[in-house]
Amino acid sequence: MFVAGGKVIPVDVPFTLNGLHFPANWLRLSSEEDKKAAGISWQPDPEPVDQRFYWDHGIPKDLKDLKKQWIAQQKQTAGTLLSSTDWYITRQFETSLDVPAEILDYRAEVRRVSGEREVQIAACESVGDLAELVTNGGLEEWPQQPE
Repeated sequence: MFVAGGKVIPVDVPFTLNGLHFPANWLRLSSEEDKKAAGISWQPDPEPVDQRFYWDHGIPKDLKDLKKQWIAQQKQTAGTLLSSTDWYITRQFETSLDVPAEILDYRAEVRRVSGEREVQIAACESVGDLAELVTNGGLEEWPQQPE
């Protein structure tokens, strides 16, 4: 991004600097020397903020609220995964037919994984810890439903 006097100068937009008016295409057409003479420098864009965890650079969201949100998301995902096999449980209740062992194992594994993740999330001591867990902790990997 182009910067002058601490302000970002957008490309392809006319601007005024030190009382001088510049046309929209000036940044594209001017040389590095022209920009330097006008007091304009190039700075790399700042790293993007992960808005799932931070309001802005150095401004984290409330950890307690984030933990509630991520635990609720794990519970919702587990519930969605379990719902596809709920009919086995209903069938057993209504007809006394056994639920296949692999279905029971799958359901137990989904609940186990969800419970472990809730403990991991609750144990995070900072927003950075939680962001690391969510980003690199494999929270998106769930047991595969048997066929």
